[in-house]
Amino acid sequence: KSIAKFISHWREQIKSMQSGQTKYFPIDISDQYTGCLKIDKQDENLQIAYGWSREEGRWLDINNPTHYFDSIEDFRTDIPQTIIVTQQDFLISLENQIKALVSE
Repeated sequence: KSIAKFISHWREQIKSMQSGQTKYFPIDISDQYTGCLKIDKQDENLQIAYGWSREEGRWLDINNPTHYFDSIEDFRTDIPQTIIVTQQDFLISLENQIKALVSE
């Protein structure tokens, strides 16, 4: 259930994003860095890139990760490709994951 709550924070951040805004979503919480998704909102689409930050994962509050979304200033990636999905499709995917986690 804590992972479902964590993903719920993602959902709320995505919903509140304005076109042209960038946010960072932690997905790999390690001691010395965090793997994360960089999400740029472009109208109704989200451009998503995978990378990392030297923000130490041990300091991330999984129950309230809201400070992370806007605080990353050192995003790095070795993967130049990005994917573009609609915000609606991404939110549906998050909702499905939350439902699956809560029902277990």
